[in-house]
Amino acid sequence: MWNTSFSGESLTHNQIIKVVDNQGPTFICPVNLTVSTDPFACCGTADIPDVILKDACSRIKSISGTVTLFDPNTGLLTGTQSIGGSLTSFLGNNLLNPDTLGAYGSTYCLPIGTQVVEYVVEDDCGNTARST
Repeated sequence: MWNTSFSGESLTHNQIIKVVDNQGPTFICPVNLTVSTDPFACCGTADIPDVILKDACSRIKSISGTVTLFDPNTGLLTGTQSIGGSLTSFLGNNLLNPDTLGAYGSTYCLPIGTQVVEYVVEDDCGNTARST
């Protein structure tokens, strides 16, 4: 709200300012990795790489992900595993920049074969970004 004055007369005006955030967070997917299997369980546990997350307007609200499992012989989808994660800072991080570290942790015992990890990131305005 602001006031203006013309020849001693005062007028009041209302002003509405809206900040719109309609873009999701950004991040760069880590490179593919190979995990050794446990010889007694015939599966492997993968430490999901951490990812630096950025958003142009708001804070990162949450992170999650999915590991899609495929049969190594047929290539057919056999299931999924949900992965969570936590938001943290990182060494050298300028806390004035809207970036943070997404720490995803480890998977459960993954079967032999190629498995696909999808990262999901949501900002405070409800915008999401997914890895492809």
